[in-house]
Amino acid sequence: MDTPINKGISFPFRFDGTGKIAMSKLSNFDTTKIDESIKLILLTAIRERRMEVNFGSRGIDIVFQENDPSVDAMVRRLAQQALKRWEPRVAVDEDTIEIVRENGKIKIGIEYVVIPTQETRQTLIDVGDLNE
Repeated sequence: MDTPINKGISFPFRFDGTGKIAMSKLSNFDTTKIDESIKLILLTAIRERRMEVNFGSRGIDIVFQENDPSVDAMVRRLAQQALKRWEPRVAVDEDTIEIVRENGKIKIGIEYVVIPTQETRQTLIDVGDLNE
């Protein structure tokens, strides 16, 4: 499969070993790029971007609420809906999203399928620290 190569500023923003801004230069179906995209979508609150006010997920707004199974279910649903809308390269089932709360830290674990290759992957996203 011939996939185009994309080049852009790496997410999260960082500097490379030479002190320059780190760049991503990967194919559309490179899993590192997909993981970055998933993280970007889930950690961006709705209305955070001025030019694309509907981009992101509402899950980040409620993930810090009380540790309750119904809140976790809502976060899973909102994350799945956001990924379905904004990341067309992957398929995510709500049942494969896990909210991990331990030692005051919150993480979201996601298992997804890269649609063109049918490869199953997992990523773990640090959402935040309740102690801060």
